[in-house]
Amino acid sequence: MKTGIMLWVAVLLMTGYSLYANLANRWLLMPPVWVMFIMTVIAFILVFRDRRRGRMLSLIGTGGTAILLLTVLLLTSLASFMGAREYVKSVESPDGTYEVEVYRTDSGAAGGYRILAELHGVLWFKKRIYNQERKEDIPVRWKDEHTVVFGERPLDLEKGETHGYGR
Repeated sequence: MKTGIMLWVAVLLMTGYSLYANLANRWLLMPPVWVMFIMTVIAFILVFRDRRRGRMLSLIGTGGTAILLLTVLLLTSLASFMGAREYVKSVESPDGTYEVEVYRTDSGAAGGYRILAELHGVLWFKKRIYNQERKEDIPVRWKDEHTVVFGERPLDLEKGETHGYGR
C-alpha cells in the first residue's frame, strides 16, 4: 500500500508543478499527461491489491486522480483533432543547441488565429517562448546560435527572453 500511495503522491506533485509551470510560463519538466495517467493506474492497482484496512481513501484518491487525468487526455485529444493546434514548422539553431517548434492555433468564434512557439529541451521538457495574436504565419530565422527572430522580433534564448507571456 505504501508504494501505491507514494506513487500517487508523486503524480499529484508532478500535476501540481505542471499546472504552476503552465501558469507561470516556466520550463515544463513533467512527463506527458498519458505517462502520469499510467502511473496513477499503477498506483490504483497497487493500492487495490493491498488487503489492509483503511485503503478506501487511497482508492478514492487514486481513482479520482486517474479519472481527472483521463478527462484531460480526452479533452486535449479532442481539441487537437478539431485543429485547435496545428504544427507549422520546426527550426534548429545553427549549432544544434536549440530547437523551436512553431504552431498555429484557431480559436474560432472566440478569437482568431494565433502563432505559438515552444523551445524544446531534453526528453519532453519544453517552454513556451512566443505568443502572437492575429497572426496566421510568421517567418522564423536564427540571428546567431542563441537568438531566434520571429518576424522582426529577436528573442535571446540564453537570457530567457519570451514574447507574449507576461514577463
